[in-house]
Amino acid sequence: MERVKGKGGAPRKEVRQSKAFKVYLTPDEFLFVKQVSEELGYLTISSMIREKALEFCNKGRISTANNPMIQAACAYLGDLAFACSVLEQFVDAYEVPEDVYAASIGLRNKVENIESFLNQ
Repeated sequence: MERVKGKGGAPRKEVRQSKAFKVYLTPDEFLFVKQVSEELGYLTISSMIREKALEFCNKGRISTANNPMIQAACAYLGDLAFACSVLEQFVDAYEVPEDVYAASIGLRNKVENIESFLNQ
């Protein structure tokens, strides 16, 4: 029986990930990295490290938008921004001191700045 090489399976990629390097970690560091990669939905630690390293090299920083804790913080800040908007409407409807008005607008701007920073 003659064997046919390359029959079946996925076709070979034109650009293969054929280079590797070692990263030495303590057992605790390894477990922590493994836990974080699983929480972020990566199948392997290698895929997370590869993606984040390339992202850092291209952008100069690592995005945090897919982190569940960051998403929860952004949702909370969105609610806080809405509450600030309601406060501004109240301030507009009634006579309040000018510094209270300025503080309400400043608070909303600060919340929006923090939220946009977390979503980068």
